Amino acid sequence: MLVEKYQSFSVIILLCLLSVIAKGHKCVLNPYYHPVCGSDMKTYGNKDILDCFNRQRPRIRHVRIIYHRECDPLICPSYSDLQGPWPDHYKAPVCANNGYTYGHLHQVRCLRDLQPDIRVIHEGSCTLHETYRALGRNAHVKACTSPRRLFEKNPICTTNNQTYENPFMAICMAGNVQHVREKVGGTCGSQTQRSCEKVRKIQESLKIASITERTKFLACGSDLRTYRSEHHLECSKPYNRFLFLTHFGRCNDFGNICPEKLKYIAVASPVCGTDGHSYISFEALLCARFRMNKNLNYLHSGACI
Repeated sequence: MLVEKYQSFSVIILLCLLSVIAKGHKCVLNPYYHPVCGSDMKTYGNKDILDCFNRQRPRIRHVRIIYHRECDPLICPSYSDLQGPWPDHYKAPVCANNGYTYGHLHQVRCLRDLQPDIRVIHEGSCTLHETYRALGRNAHVKACTSPRRLFEKNPICTTNNQTYENPFMAICMAGNVQHVREKVGGTCGSQTQRSCEKVRKIQESLKIASITERTKFLACGSDLRTYRSEHHLECSKPYNRFLFLTHFGRCNDFGNICPEKLKYIAVASPVCGTDGHSYISFEALLCARFRMNKNLNYLHSGACI
């Protein structure tokens, strides 16, 4: 009886030691998104994250790599479906270099097989100027004959306070787009559009403002960048879905912004950086900017194409 109690106590001590060792074992901080599919049919951001996940559970059967890709491969629809209207549940528009606003990054990803030169310029809808520049010569004729003017969901507010369904409709209806100016921010009178209008007025007033007045309304964003005002930040939100106001004033020195949680992320939410690399999360991108490349910025959510 005494021997059995001693053996049971020894097992408990051993398990506790293993737990302490596992928790104390430092995981490799790898911010890059190189997805692997585990034997539990979950996608992990990279092999290092999967290894760390296994270390956190020393008494549970380890998850193995079965695919060096995401568990659920992207299934592309037909070409006509890719060029046509997108479902209403798509609320993640991106602007491509052809001037088209696509409902989701996956549309552009699927089109790469048919249009190798297509790429994402930025998150959010294309502006009137971007679409006009992409259409090139005879932009008016191309806009009027393009089927996108009938379905693209990208409202444009012009300086005459008229909202068009999309840039193609604005260019077609206006005739000479050079006489049409866009109020950045989408539908006329929307919160974003009003903020973008205030940004324009603030920029004008700053030209003659004192140094004290220029720094009076500073705001710090979740991207750790200091904005001229909360309106500047609000106007930038359509281009970064992870952007929000953290506090008023300058972004202070945050020290090491690489959080401990990055070392153990079971579910990745990849983002694409301006360096062409995919990161396991927005926080991982900020960490990479802090440690490796101060010029690195957020481009769009989802892995780079």
